[in-house]
Amino acid sequence: MNTGIPILPATPPAQELTRIAPITLAHNLASEAEVDEVLAEAATLGADVSPATRREWGGYSGYFSDPDGFRWEIAVNPGDTGAFVLPTS
Repeated sequence: MNTGIPILPATPPAQELTRIAPITLAHNLASEAEVDEVLAEAATLGADVSPATRREWGGYSGYFSDPDGFRWEIAVNPGDTGAFVLPTS
């Protein structure tokens, strides 16, 4: 039975995709040391890592790409907002 609806080809596995993911995901931590630890672990696991640096907005962040091509920003947000959202123990 032909419904007239075109059948699209199957989506290739993520490792075959060559385009950049349309979003960057973010993970906020309580300290610069934690940012460095997460980025070091990502590098150990084979991720493409951009080292953390102090940003003009006062934070500290770096990036890595996961196996599906999504970029992750790993950051610490200083000041009242960061303390409110991520209280230190």
